[in-house]
Amino acid sequence: MLAFEVPITATIVLPNILSLSPAAVEMLDHTSISSQENATSGPAGSLLFVEVANDD
Repeated sequence: MLAFEVPITATIVLPNILSLSPAAVEMLDHTSISSQENATSGPAGSLLFVEVANDD
């Protein structure tokens, strides 16, 4: 899981992540995680969940 303060930063690094051929990538923006904002120390930005798999 990668956390970013603003969603645009997550989209900027996404091509680098995709070059590693992940099995799955999911992005949650502030609207998806705003209900959890009270549980964090600051405002929610965005989260990237990256799943990698190996053929071995």
